[in-house]
Amino acid sequence: MITGDDTAIARETARQLGMGANIIPAAEVFPHDMDPNKVPPAIAEAIEKADGFARVFPEHKYAIVKALQDRGHLVAMTGDGVNDAPALKQADCGTAVSGATDAARGAAALILTAPGLSVINNAIDEARRIFGRITSYTLYRVALTMDIMFLVVLSTLLLDFKPLTAIMIVILAILDDAPIMTIAYDNTEVAAQPIRWKMPRVLGVSSVLGEVAPENRTPV
Repeated sequence: MITGDDTAIARETARQLGMGANIIPAAEVFPHDMDPNKVPPAIAEAIEKADGFARVFPEHKYAIVKALQDRGHLVAMTGDGVNDAPALKQADCGTAVSGATDAARGAAALILTAPGLSVINNAIDEARRIFGRITSYTLYRVALTMDIMFLVVLSTLLLDFKPLTAIMIVILAILDDAPIMTIAYDNTEVAAQPIRWKMPRVLGVSSVLGEVAPENRTPV
């Protein structure tokens, strides 16, 4: 929670919402001459451990978002006022709530058109499902490509034998599109944590699948 209200109000609101009660007044953490783009490590660590801040100014909101990003976090922020615009713009996903000012709407990546915040949870869940399906598609496509390349290229180079003709490769690629389309309707689990691309893992799993698949093929 990041609010310009008094600390007591912020703590009581956090208590009613079931959030942490470690709400810190901004004046106790942020010096007056601090550059919001270069938050000192000690202050960044305090930001990461805190449950929220009270009596903040717009530059404090921006500094909090920037510090969390510099420490490797994906940051989403919700706001409605002009003073929220810099932080909304900096956040990985800035969300302007219904009734937000034009400045907040212009800076946000997502604008809510109906009252309430439950739609944010639904959007996060659906986004993680989509990301999971994209990961499945990537694994399948890379593995399939490596499968065909190993089968054709190695057979041609080492055995002087062409197991697949050009038209067979085209037909195989077309037929492989059928299982790919089912990925769009896959029952993907919702990840508990924010998701990032892990290309070494994707390429590693795809390489194993691509190398194993030819061994299970029926000889052409």
